[in-house]
Amino acid sequence: MREIFLAKIVFTFLIIFNFSTVSKSAEVIKVKNQADLKNLAETIGKKTESNPWHFSNLYDETTNSFFIPYHLWSGSNWDGDKAAKNCLGKVKNTWKFLNARNKQVKSQISGPMNFTHPISGINFKTYEWKSKRGSQHLICHEKGMARIYDFRFDEAGLLDSPILNGKECKFPAGFGWQIAIPQDCNPLAPKQTTLIELIFDDGFNLSKIAYTYTEKEGFNAVAADDYYEYEVGKGRVLHKKLQ
Repeated sequence: MREIFLAKIVFTFLIIFNFSTVSKSAEVIKVKNQADLKNLAETIGKKTESNPWHFSNLYDETTNSFFIPYHLWSGSNWDGDKAAKNCLGKVKNTWKFLNARNKQVKSQISGPMNFTHPISGINFKTYEWKSKRGSQHLICHEKGMARIYDFRFDEAGLLDSPILNGKECKFPAGFGWQIAIPQDCNPLAPKQTTLIELIFDDGFNLSKIAYTYTEKEGFNAVAADDYYEYEVGKGRVLHKKLQ
């Protein structure tokens, strides 16, 4: 009887051990506020890693802010170069994401390409987002990605809108992004961008971000506020409306 009892204990221990191992390997670390950030920074300390997506390569303790790679938008490989002028390099990818209507859709991402603005006649080097409905052309700047062309504005006869002046942060990228702090990249546009969550894997490598694109006080945005998720190696994985 004693042998049977001991065998049961050993068997139970093995089950618990295996469950713990699986759970740990599947861990994610979510940073939603300053307390989360402080705990993670203290856990990692001064440790550095060669992986460009590692926390130590993205977080700047002196400014309490993150560098968000442009390549997170495209879902393409990133070698760690943080210069905005180099931006995304050559891109050809497909987003597969849940859209605001809760439907799984696909969009094509490609660039860089030469694009002539139909109103100003100015030539730009852009990255194109293309769906079944139409396309958008975006450029890189020091704070992220901005539209200079959007098929919906074209259909409405609003291509001269200040929203398309190339200064918005339709996608947050570059230096200086703080958790839960809004960034008004384009004072003439009705919406601002807020980085609301960063998710790291159990090796402290960035795996996903979430952010909002919401109406600023004193403005009246036509479109409802937006919530986005972008995943490393995939690009956009979720877009939904907040109101």
